[in-house]
Amino acid sequence: MKQYCRYCANCTYADGAYCGVKKKVMRDSTIKSINKCKDFQFNEIDVLDFDKTYKPRKKKNYEQLGWLDD
Repeated sequence: MKQYCRYCANCTYADGAYCGVKKKVMRDSTIKSINKCKDFQFNEIDVLDFDKTYKPRKKKNYEQLGWLDD
């Protein structure tokens, strides 16, 4: 699973995004990008929009048919 600050239980959002573990304010672009934080705790509710919940993407089928296949 890819980690985003917006789905972390340690992140709160009021006037800006704040990480309770790192004790720093982050930009919106930072919380929307992928990270590898050791303190990540998954929370399915989106910090930016409380009506949204995390929905994992479906795996794509990369099977390809050639022009000789029927």
